[in-house]
Amino acid sequence: MKSIDKFTIQEHDGKYEDWPLKSSLYFDGEAINLKVSGFVIEKQFELANYFLLLINWDCPFEEGCEIVVLNKNLGIVAIAFRLYIIVIY
Repeated sequence: MKSIDKFTIQEHDGKYEDWPLKSSLYFDGEAINLKVSGFVIEKQFELANYFLLLINWDCPFEEGCEIVVLNKNLGIVAIAFRLYIIVIY
């Protein structure tokens, strides 16, 4: 697994609560006709047959990420949601 920087995600203007729930993905600066949940790509990796993206919502009140697996043809293979729960005693 190799860390990469090939994907970018659509930026949104205006108030956060008015942003759409999905954002367009770009690969090497070109739109790839895919929309995913979230606003920030935290990490991205290239594997032998897949790309792995960790995407968050850029919100201080929610700690979670969307895990997106794409094949080398840039099609979605799987999406999972991971919520981080922090408990302070």
